Amino acid sequence: MDWKSRRTIFAAAGFPFTTCKEAADAFADEKLKTHFYHRYGHDNPDIFAMSVAKLDRAEDGIATSSGEAAIELVCKVFVQPGEAVVSSARIYGGTYNYFTNYLLAERGVQARFVPDPTDLVVWERAMRPRFSFNRWQPKVAFLESPGNPLLEVYDIAAIANVVHKNGALLVVDNTIAGPTIQRPLEFGADLVVYSATKYLTNGLFLSGVVTGGKELIEPLRQRLGVSGVNLGVFESWFATTAVAHLEVRMKQHSQNASALARFLYTHPAVKRVYYPGLNSTAQRELVRKQMGSKGSGLLSFEIEGGKDASWCVCDHLVANGTAIIVPHLGETETMAIHPATTTHAKLTQAQRQEAGIGDGLIRVSVGLEEKEKILSGFNDALSTIAPRYCGAL
Repeated sequence: MDWKSRRTIFAAAGFPFTTCKEAADAFADEKLKTHFYHRYGHDNPDIFAMSVAKLDRAEDGIATSSGEAAIELVCKVFVQPGEAVVSSARIYGGTYNYFTNYLLAERGVQARFVPDPTDLVVWERAMRPRFSFNRWQPKVAFLESPGNPLLEVYDIAAIANVVHKNGALLVVDNTIAGPTIQRPLEFGADLVVYSATKYLTNGLFLSGVVTGGKELIEPLRQRLGVSGVNLGVFESWFATTAVAHLEVRMKQHSQNASALARFLYTHPAVKRVYYPGLNSTAQRELVRKQMGSKGSGLLSFEIEGGKDASWCVCDHLVANGTAIIVPHLGETETMAIHPATTTHAKLTQAQRQEAGIGDGLIRVSVGLEEKEKILSGFNDALSTIAPRYCGAL
């Protein structure tokens, strides 16, 4: 892909044919690569998708209008009514909500959750049909690693082995790490999905990507042509530009987040910090294997005092100019959110407990600001609750 192609905007929804026969041939064979109408293929979304696929070391890729659109497209193509999706319970709240409340009601597809994604025995059990005649046979297993918002890293290769043994595809959401830090296809994943809205595009607009082998991407591309969840021309162009400096941004995000995680780990007002490889030797080994000892720009931490204390800290982070409260991640600015009352609010209390979302949990997308400014701001915000919950500092 040359520099000129990446910089060109092809601002058209449809492209002319030179002859009637050329038009007829294009409509007769859906697999022809001729671009004639945006839904069926367009240079700018294709260039963006392939730039991500190249980082993932994938054969092919498609771009969609959002990350959730990418996940829904995968489910529509590879899971039919009467079949099942098996998913880690430690996933983004919007995806959990889609699996729980829409798959069965709208498509007759069952969703099952693995409460502890480190437990391969539970994965094995979940992958079996629930009734005779292969009713509710799982066709897709879904894993988010690192998970959002608890940042646990799961053994992709081991889970892929279980999934493939049971005749299903493993789909890994790699949004939190990104393709410059982790490449799930190298560990046995069949497809990788991204909410490109986050790190890939620096948080500027909704977008999604799916990467994988040509034989799996092609049916997704065909379905994309009739579903209409394509990414726009201008968004695709901006996204391609953003991906060009993804590695530089992720390095700074990760360095700042690692420094904040270590600071929070020793702070008396903090009960626990969730960041790849911070708390466990086993996790550190897995992070080294899958992520090259790199972390992410995202972390979460838990404090005493539940919702009231969490809201107090988040509000003070806004007041002192350290963070903004946004249900989002991956932007230049540092962002904080209280998952239990926002991103995971639609889950029941039992579902939040299964997903590990407590009332004292705060998620932070660490930005690109000066490290010292971030640490000072968090120290100031935590001092507002420290005297009440852990004594005077």
